[in-house]
Amino acid sequence: MIFEWVQVDRGCILLFDAEGERLLPRVSRTRSELSQDERMTISRRILDYVLANREGVLTSDAQKDERWEPGGSIVRMGIREAICVPMQGRYGIVGVISIDTTTSPQEAMSLKPDETRHLTTDHLKLMIAIAHQAALAVEDTRYYLGMVQAERLAAVGQTVAVLSHHIKNILQGIRGGSYLIEKGLTDANNEMVAGGWRIVEKNQNRISDLVLDMLTFSKEREPNLEMGDVNAVIGDVVELMQGRAFDLGVKLDWTPGKSIPLFWFDAEQIHRAVTNIVTNAIDATRSHPEIDDPNADITLREGRVAVCTLVASCELRVASREERDAMSEGRSHRGNEKYSPLATNHSQLNVRIIIDDNGPGIPPEMADSLFRPFLSSKKGSGGTGLGLAVTHKIFEEHGGKIDIETSPDGGARFVLELPLKNEE
Repeated sequence: MIFEWVQVDRGCILLFDAEGERLLPRVSRTRSELSQDERMTISRRILDYVLANREGVLTSDAQKDERWEPGGSIVRMGIREAICVPMQGRYGIVGVISIDTTTSPQEAMSLKPDETRHLTTDHLKLMIAIAHQAALAVEDTRYYLGMVQAERLAAVGQTVAVLSHHIKNILQGIRGGSYLIEKGLTDANNEMVAGGWRIVEKNQNRISDLVLDMLTFSKEREPNLEMGDVNAVIGDVVELMQGRAFDLGVKLDWTPGKSIPLFWFDAEQIHRAVTNIVTNAIDATRSHPEIDDPNADITLREGRVAVCTLVASCELRVASREERDAMSEGRSHRGNEKYSPLATNHSQLNVRIIIDDNGPGIPPEMADSLFRPFLSSKKGSGGTGLGLAVTHKIFEEHGGKIDIETSPDGGARFVLELPLKNEE
């Protein structure tokens, strides 16, 4: 902006460092393209004067200006005219802006006084105004960067605290299992050894899940798209989770989708995402009490989780001859209003994976924050707090989405939607 309004040869901006002690060069510019690589030297006397007096300075004939040392660095650097102004912000000086014109001593001797003067007090006022606005921008930027840094540190602190809590619980489980193994080996009690090993193995799986969730959530990645059968992936998830469901007294049903073609998706990531949802559904339905009469004894409802896959297609139909004629004329066949064609885009086909449970459902106040990291409602059941956040991230990376509804069974319904991408 300054170069646009002021005819000078060189210019630079210096800003104070974070401690406000040293001026550091941030940007410089020269008028001539041939001299872009030249080093620009600034008079320390001029800088000290500006900072000490907190005001801009204009020198129209630097070679003879009594404020500077006669025959000093200004003469050696060939500075003919110069303006240097402080970048005065709301709270202090954040830096300086300096511009100048240069000439060799031999050239200066041959120039007339009026030929050496291009900078005026109007230019000085313009520079002061620009420097002030630039200083405000610098202060705002530093303020927001400070806020971002503070938020980042707070997030890191929260993450470390949550992870430390999870890892501490896992280590306590491993320590307890190891104690049982050691005790069983001492007493030659194989049953106790087997029980201790089950505890160790369970906690080993928990820390493995935690690490995988952390890696998936923290890393930006493109899905590894391959042509696959989504029914086969869901079937593998259901088979994997049947043992857990049986142990918790939950009935796990699956209805494969009919006529779903092969399409492009990341099978490993979708497997992980669906496993997270099914795991939550099983945990939500175990030991869920059903109370019809407040005065009656509490009975436990049989936990039930249903998984199905289906294709959600858009509305397609063939236009009649009357409609086709109307389309060609740009009108509706029912009147003179503008014709609006039917939506018949095959690319809008989606595959839906629906997971229903008959658990307690999801409280309305939790719906908006359900996919936030480290939000877990599994009290003492080993949730990492990252499962749903990871699942949401995986579906977003696929260009899909997740909707939460109320299940016809009275619990929660998760609708996981993937775009059906064909080979093209």
